Amino acid sequence: MFWERIEDPERAVRLGTEAIGASVRLARLRRGYSQRQLAWRVSMAQSTISRLESGTLRGMRLSRLAMIFGVLEGNPRISTTEPPAAPRRWLPGQRQASEPSPSSTQDPM
Repeated sequence: MFWERIEDPERAVRLGTEAIGASVRLARLRRGYSQRQLAWRVSMAQSTISRLESGTLRGMRLSRLAMIFGVLEGNPRISTTEPPAAPRRWLPGQRQASEPSPSSTQDPM
């Protein structure tokens, strides 16, 4: 069910931090920065960047993470091995592609 609680929140956090770290690493390499160069630009220790990229860093402020992506001028895309799931519900006014539009179901005058 969509609204069920996750069974293993620690696993979800681990997967999330690994995805963020992989995204930072990819953006850093695309810019041609070493971990030390990126760390200097954002006033952090190189070991912090290393732990972030490896998914072992816990407790970074969102503003610090935003600064890293800002310095990398990246469009932070979280890379995962699976494509995103299709929406499970529709917002008001939306309909599935298989549903006919209201104008096509009306009788001609």
